[in-house]
Amino acid sequence: MKHVYKRFLVFLSIVTTTIFLFNSCQQKEEAYGKENEEYDGPDKAAEWQFNRTKDPATGKVPSDLMWKAILQTQQKKDALLNTPGFTSALTWTERGPYTDVVGPSNGNTRANNGVTSGRIDAILVDAADPTGKTVFIGGDMGGLWKTTDITANPATWTLINDFMGNLVVSAITQDPTNSNTMYFSTGEAYYGGELGIGVFKSIDHGVTWTLLPSTTNYTRTSKILCDYQGNVYLGSNGISSGAGLMRSTNGGTSWTDITPTGLSNRICDLEISSTTGPARLHVVSGISSAMGYRYTDIPSTV
Repeated sequence: MKHVYKRFLVFLSIVTTTIFLFNSCQQKEEAYGKENEEYDGPDKAAEWQFNRTKDPATGKVPSDLMWKAILQTQQKKDALLNTPGFTSALTWTERGPYTDVVGPSNGNTRANNGVTSGRIDAILVDAADPTGKTVFIGGDMGGLWKTTDITANPATWTLINDFMGNLVVSAITQDPTNSNTMYFSTGEAYYGGELGIGVFKSIDHGVTWTLLPSTTNYTRTSKILCDYQGNVYLGSNGISSGAGLMRSTNGGTSWTDITPTGLSNRICDLEISSTTGPARLHVVSGISSAMGYRYTDIPSTV
């Protein structure tokens, strides 16, 4: 009798364990299936694609029209690639500066024609030159350079000054109301780049430059520009200064933080739609942070 009872207990234990393992595996399989469905969502993807391409009037996908559109698109691509001179439109010619300058360099006589401009972070076509040939460029650790004929090959470049307090030029702008007034910002906005010391200003058409005391906290800048009234806008990586988008209405004497609400203060870029009249100011943020975009049609008072 004892043997029968023991065998019964063993059998009951085996059955119980089997049922437990079966239920456990089934639960895991169901969970795995649900998880995969939520992640992959092939049915949802198909539904999204269908709604994206269907004709709202009929509720059906016009497959014949889709195929026609695909063929027309491919034909246009082929025609463009076979257009004579298509690739030549993208041909670039070296304009420098890629060696040291000839002439005055404040006593800085580098040997062996050493490369001195560094990577080019900024470029400005001089508005005072109706031919469009005079160009200023700013180099990382290379300072500010100028040529009076960018079309020459090779172009002749003059180093403006290599004894300024900082040579990491990140952006350049010119006042549309007075071409003799110019600004350049220093310091690279992206991490790993070189630090600057603020914004420099010239009132003699780029011959001499002075650091604006109000800007010494802005050591990582991305863009500087002026509107048609001569107001100045500066984009910077706010992690180093607490400021993002700054505006000056008094020539850089003081600044107001106008970083858009809800936008990161790590400003990537600024663009203005016109410098000859009221214009739209575009702002993009997101240097190692969530990206965002805003615009305003009243930048001088926003």
